[in-house]
Amino acid sequence: MFGPASEFGADKFDILTEINKEHPMLVVIATKHKGSLKKWQALKSKNGGGIIEIREGELSIEKLYQYLYASDLLLYNKPTKPDTVVVASTAFQCLGSGCPIVALESSFVEMFGNSVYRYENDRELKISIVSAFEKDERCKKVIRDAKEYVEENSAMNVAKKFVGLFESLEEGG
Repeated sequence: MFGPASEFGADKFDILTEINKEHPMLVVIATKHKGSLKKWQALKSKNGGGIIEIREGELSIEKLYQYLYASDLLLYNKPTKPDTVVVASTAFQCLGSGCPIVALESSFVEMFGNSVYRYENDRELKISIVSAFEKDERCKKVIRDAKEYVEENSAMNVAKKFVGLFESLEEGG
């Protein structure tokens, strides 16, 4: 987990600990966000270090992608903010890495369709995490869908759509 959104992942630490019994993991937190650091440091102290590794500071996009390439998944447990227009900057930054995103069903990920795992409860979260660890067919589909989403919404393709729109307006005008 990284950035300010990592604070919300701390709420699922018990689930991660449970899954760790059958699927050993290292939970890497990379952030400079004070609220996130405080939560994760408390969990690390309470659990004697265990499976938590905290990397305090800001990540370059290159370093972030190094972490994502080495990861089985990115947990994105960010809840909907009522009456607020949201931009899922964390998810947008990470979607093209090839690292599957396991995301709480929320307004932050509604635009991604099937290009991320979505969960509404702890049971679905566990199933999604295990799928990502086991690299099963569902995982392969999520990664494929994420790649298609990134390609379809690339700057080049979006620019082509705008050019086409402007050309059609010019012809009709």
